Amino acid sequence: MSPDRAAIVRRPRARADLVEAVLWLRDNASPRVAVERVDTVEDALALLAEHPLAGSGHVGLRLGIPDLRSFPVSGTPYILYYLAGSPRIGMVRIFSGHPKP
Repeated sequence: MSPDRAAIVRRPRARADLVEAVLWLRDNASPRVAVERVDTVEDALALLAEHPLAGSGHVGLRLGIPDLRSFPVSGTPYILYYLAGSPRIGMVRIFSGHPKP
């Protein structure tokens, strides 16, 4: 990890969100699509590690949590919610537009 790169700390709920998304995609699309989406999310996390302020701070301002940011994952229905602290990024949630069972 480069010195300018923030560490990504995945909170338990964010991990569970990603697992739920993978299982939904596996069951409703295909295992290949599930892997591709995880790769896309991982690419977005790598981008955030390099540029922690890339996400919007609007939601954090509205909730009174200044470090809370959101980042839509391009080409997917996912939005990453994270705390942009230094030298870590706390991955809080990964929300999806997929319907819940």
